[in-house]
Amino acid sequence: MMTKCAASLVIAWLLVCAAPLLAQPVPLPLPDNVTYDDVNAVAGAMYCPECENIPLDKCYSAVCTQWKNEIAQQLAQGRTPDAVIDGFVARFGDQVLGIPQNQTLRDIALLTPYILAAVALLFGGVAVLRWRMTGPDAASADTAPFPIPSDAYRQRLEDDLG
Repeated sequence: MMTKCAASLVIAWLLVCAAPLLAQPVPLPLPDNVTYDDVNAVAGAMYCPECENIPLDKCYSAVCTQWKNEIAQQLAQGRTPDAVIDGFVARFGDQVLGIPQNQTLRDIALLTPYILAAVALLFGGVAVLRWRMTGPDAASADTAPFPIPSDAYRQRLEDDLG
C-alpha cells in the first residue's frame, strides 16, 4: 500500500514541476522570407500593450507574442515596416509607439523637459542674484552677538571664583 502512495506522490510532484515548462509560450514558425531580426526591428519601435514601458521586442507575454506573429505575417505579405507600424497605430492608437505620431504633439513631448529646465535655471539664477544683491540684515549687523559684561559683574565673578 505504501508503494502506491509513494508512486502517486512522485507522479504528482513531477506534474507540478512540469507545469511551468508547459506554460511557456511557443513562438509560431516564421514565414520563409522573414527572420526574427526583421520582426524585432519592427517590434523594437513599438511598446507592449499590457506592460508599462517595455518594448515589444523584449516582452514575451501572450499578447506580445501574437503581435510579433502578426508583424511577421504582414512582413511576409510584403508590407514595409512603416506600413506595419502605421497599421498598429491606426488600430490601437499612439500609445503603441510611446511617442505621438502627430508632429506638433511630438515636438511638445520632446521640447517640454528642456523648456522646464531652462525656466528652472532662470528662476534659480534670479534667486541667486537677489540673495547676492541684498546684504546681511541691518538688525543682525547692529546687535552684538553677546552682551559685554559690566565691570561690576566682572568684579563679582572674580570674587566668587577666587
